[in-house]
Amino acid sequence: MSKNTVCKYVRQLEEKELIAAEPASVFTKEGKKLNGNLLYTILPIEQAKQYFYKRQLENVDRLIAEEKRKKRIEKLGIKPDKQAI
Repeated sequence: MSKNTVCKYVRQLEEKELIAAEPASVFTKEGKKLNGNLLYTILPIEQAKQYFYKRQLENVDRLIAEEKRKKRIEKLGIKPDKQAI
């Protein structure tokens, strides 16, 4: 798999709050601090479930608002094609 593909999938897991990525530091024998790899932590499944439910509720709210808007347009007799966005 290419690096970009892996990054894309890791980003998706972070967005869904399934994992967290934090930068890590490495200390050499001489005591110099260097940037290390990312440290990945698997988050509790309850947190991911809450995020999923929150997104579902936002989608429902958006659909309800869209339906209300459509009903209002129909009630006012406005054609959707002539409406400003």
